[in-house]
Amino acid sequence: MIKMYEEKPALGPRQHEVLSRIIETTPADYLYQFFSAIANDETNTIVWNEDCASLLRLIVNQMVTHNNTNLISNAEFSSLLLKLDECAPSMKSSSKFPTMIFTLITKLPVNLVLANADLLRSILEPNTTFMKKSALTALDKLK
Repeated sequence: MIKMYEEKPALGPRQHEVLSRIIETTPADYLYQFFSAIANDETNTIVWNEDCASLLRLIVNQMVTHNNTNLISNAEFSSLLLKLDECAPSMKSSSKFPTMIFTLITKLPVNLVLANADLLRSILEPNTTFMKKSALTALDKLK
């Protein structure tokens, strides 16, 4: 069972900024390792909140910049999405959560996204923010 959404930030603003800068300056070879560690978190130590969603979005954006999103397997992506599906109801009022899902939809290889389209819809369903519609529209455009 993963740790669910917590309103209280797991990171302070300074810690978030430091991690963001580390991710932005990380060599391309290591970005996939960051993504993989999140997707394959078998110890369930990740606390899913807006900070985590923001950092995952940044990792994916940096992977796109370095052209290494092709390293992500369908199994890893599905594993990540199952974790996100579990915590989605507790993040229903978060705008950063669907923004991160939007980034996954628009930046990752189309074959990964389409293979998991139903799960992505399920993840977005509980969300009540305006970004939900943008993410669903982006998903529909891929079909």
